[in-house]
Amino acid sequence: MTSCQSVKVVYKYVVSEYNCPKFPALERTINKDGSWTIPPDSVDELTEFYIKYSTLEAIIKHDKELFEKTKDATRIE
Repeated sequence: MTSCQSVKVVYKYVVSEYNCPKFPALERTINKDGSWTIPPDSVDELTEFYIKYSTLEAIIKHDKELFEKTKDATRIE
């Protein structure tokens, strides 16, 4: 007698590729008291970086929560 192998389910998780923003090279002037002065253009670049970084952070958090839910749902006990 020959029997068929039962179907084996294999789960594969695909990890997303994230486009990480690059920290901008800021123009700055170092003052005599050690403080910095940053021109408006560099402030704009820093703000744009912060927005992109915060958005990416939220996406990664969402993906992690989704992955954990999927992992828990497919766990066989």
